[in-house]
Amino acid sequence: MKRIKLQIALLATIPMIAVIAFASFSVYVRSIELSKHAFLRPLTQVAENAGNLVHELQKERGISVGLVKSDYNTGNRQTLLTQRPKTDAALQTFTGYLAGLDLNDAHLQSELEHISTRLEKVSGFRSAVDGKAFTAGDIVKNYTAEIEELIHLIGLAVEASPSQAVTVEMFPYLTIVEAMEAGGLERAQGASLLNEFNASGEVNFNTYKAFMTQFGGERAFLKEFDAIATAEQRSLFDATVTDADVAKTLDWRQQIQNLPATQDAGGLEGVAWFAQATKRLNLMKEVSDNFIIRAEAAAATDAARLNTEIWTLGMLAFLVVAGTIGISTFQVWRISYILGHQRDSIEELAEGSLDTAIDYTDRPDEIGDIARATEVFRGNMLRQRELEAAEEKNRATIKRRRQQLEDAIQTFEATVAEVQKTLEVETDAVGNAASEMISIAHEADRQALSAASATEEATTNVQSVASAAAQLSASINEISRQADVATETASLAADTAQSTDRDVAALADAADSIGEVIEMIRAIAEQTNLLALNATIEAARAGEAGKGFAVVAAEVKELSTQTAKATDQIGTQIGDIQGSTKKAVESIRSIVERIEEVQSISGAIAAAVEQQNAATSEITQSITYASDGATAASGNVANVSGSIEQARQQSEGMGATAGQLATVAGELSGAIKTFLESVRDNRAA
Repeated sequence: MKRIKLQIALLATIPMIAVIAFASFSVYVRSIELSKHAFLRPLTQVAENAGNLVHELQKERGISVGLVKSDYNTGNRQTLLTQRPKTDAALQTFTGYLAGLDLNDAHLQSELEHISTRLEKVSGFRSAVDGKAFTAGDIVKNYTAEIEELIHLIGLAVEASPSQAVTVEMFPYLTIVEAMEAGGLERAQGASLLNEFNASGEVNFNTYKAFMTQFGGERAFLKEFDAIATAEQRSLFDATVTDADVAKTLDWRQQIQNLPATQDAGGLEGVAWFAQATKRLNLMKEVSDNFIIRAEAAAATDAARLNTEIWTLGMLAFLVVAGTIGISTFQVWRISYILGHQRDSIEELAEGSLDTAIDYTDRPDEIGDIARATEVFRGNMLRQRELEAAEEKNRATIKRRRQQLEDAIQTFEATVAEVQKTLEVETDAVGNAASEMISIAHEADRQALSAASATEEATTNVQSVASAAAQLSASINEISRQADVATETASLAADTAQSTDRDVAALADAADSIGEVIEMIRAIAEQTNLLALNATIEAARAGEAGKGFAVVAAEVKELSTQTAKATDQIGTQIGDIQGSTKKAVESIRSIVERIEEVQSISGAIAAAVEQQNAATSEITQSITYASDGATAASGNVANVSGSIEQARQQSEGMGATAGQLATVAGELSGAIKTFLESVRDNRAA
């Protein structure tokens, strides 16, 4: 249980770590952004103070130029003396704020310090103006340089803004300040142009050119304002910079622009123009002040939003972690309780209490899977008990079948013993018959040799008769004697041929007897094969206990098959012997017929010896026939001798086959004995 609790705790820790990491990262990002907003408000204040100082310096610059151009008119001097305290107040506010400001931006801090140092030159500019050391151009150049530094500072503040809402307000503010700078220079150049014209009656085209240049600059910055400002900002500008003073300023501007053509100022003085143009620039200053106030408000809103997001993310992270811990603790307790209950159920099952109820099987989750698996386990144990009972019943059945197998083995053993005994007797009979056939073949061969000798002798005598036929008239008595000899020889040959015929017939009968023995051996082999097949079937029924029995039965079947093949070979050889014996019988009978013919002819010769003279030609022809018959008889006797030799060889082969059959019978007996011993051993096992 501890491991599962630990695993669940680890699983819960992972999302908590992820939530904490995400919340920490989000808080960190917003803290960085908030830190940037921390100096955004000071920057907007710096920009506001810089804008105020620019406005006052622009007025002081214009009044100073007017003073110089008016040759230090008393009225202009008094106006300048009135403006300088206002400029000092704005300068004091700007430098005082910078003195206590510490930004986390070294470059921006350096720029602020640089501008603060440069502004110390303003007092020197004033001394130069009062001492008449500056011309109007020197005044414009030096004051404008300081004003441009301040405008550059405002641009740096705009660039450093991390907030889009603040930037939306600061960009139009910067554009208005730049337009006011161009308008302030236009105001100063216009006053100078009027003062010079009223004094000399001529237009100073250099001053006029400078006036028109600044007019174009203001116009360009105002077009830029129209391009970048929002509709609300443009509406604010149009609603503010649009009163009667603005219309009057624009009319006087047009009058000054037409001065080269009209050569008439219409009584317009430089001081009056300067004052009127200042009214319009003051209205533009109101618009820029409104923009900077809106920028400060946007910065404050962003800072408040970031603070709110930081607190919200922290609170959400805390709630998620607390909720995760609570849910995880509850789940750990519930899972531990359920698993403990499942463990108790499994232990009861392991102890053999199979009637234990398994709960939670209807749950669709992993707990339900475990419960269902436990139920399957309980069912398997119940089935195991049923299988054990069935196995006990099966063992009784196997015992009964073993007894049946033992009875079948004993019956098979008795049958095989009887078949083996019969096979041995018949094998001995085949061997004896083969030996007897060999003896008969030897005797037939000897008789055939005798017949051949007699036939050759008959042939010689017939030839002698043929030879004596030429001397028939001189040796009739000799012919008669030779005819008697021929008759006796023919009788002897006939007797020998008949005896040979009887011997060969007996040989054929013996071959037929051997064929019957072979048929008996084949029947025994088939019976053995059938018994081996029955043994194989009984071994298959015996299952594992009959595997050895099946192997031995297969061996017995193989031996019976070999016996059948050997018996077929013996049968084939015996068939050849029978065929050869039949041919020998036919040949010997043919010899007997020829010898009988010779005997008949010899009798005719003896009967017709007295009529030899009258029947010489007939005797000669008969002798020729006798000679041919004797020659044929000699050939037939040779054929009989060859057939008898073949019969002897076949008999010897049959004897060898009978020996092989005896060997096979011995092997069959050994295999059956081994088979029965194996079956008994397997049954005992």
